[in-house]
Amino acid sequence: MTGLELLFDVVFVLALAQLSTLLEEDTSWTGAVQTLILLLPLSVIWAVTAEECDKYDPQQLPIQLLVLGLDPF
Repeated sequence: MTGLELLFDVVFVLALAQLSTLLEEDTSWTGAVQTLILLLPLSVIWAVTAEECDKYDPQQLPIQLLVLGLDPF
């Protein structure tokens, strides 16, 4: 695991903690739907990033730029 992957995982854990705080503050159905709407793209981004880091060598600079969203291609 690279430092970049670890940083990315920490950012996702913090985002998930923020979503749980959002749900805790508004426990209505509206709050649950809002949290779910925000959770879906977060989980998709995490899954795609994890798959790409497993598929390709994350030590290579182009892959690191791709993970950071700075795709050079």
